[in-house]
Amino acid sequence: MIDKLEDEMLITELIAIILKNDLQKNDTDNLRHEPTICRLIDITSHDFRRRKPLWFTWKDGSKMTVKSWKGFYLGVIENMILERYILPENCPYPDRYGKSRYMINLNDIHKNAKRFTIPEQIAGFHIECHGSSKDLMMNLIHLLNRCGVSLASVEVAFA
Repeated sequence: MIDKLEDEMLITELIAIILKNDLQKNDTDNLRHEPTICRLIDITSHDFRRRKPLWFTWKDGSKMTVKSWKGFYLGVIENMILERYILPENCPYPDRYGKSRYMINLNDIHKNAKRFTIPEQIAGFHIECHGSSKDLMMNLIHLLNRCGVSLASVEVAFA
């Protein structure tokens, strides 16, 4: 009878330990899923490769939900077009290397006469979306700097 009572007490203690550990694990899982919010100026190229953006806040405080760095890239460019940072008379906008490829043009043709590989169109502008997330983001940073938009004025939330 004593052995059975001790076994039941031991089992009860083990269940309590397991439940406590499970609760602690859930707490750390919830912490891990909280989004990180950073200004664009503080993000590193490591973040572009390993983390997914959830939304961004434009410099006027408006938020846009995105599902990828490409979505972020296009969303920021859309805001730049709406606020007239990107103008038809300034086209084409070269990529950060400035040699043979354009980021933005009025048609989907690069300087080297090749078509954009992955074109998107926003308000009459053709946007080249070909490249890794890091390439797209480095081109976007180049564009923001060229147009005088502070990297500190754009915030990104990512998982």
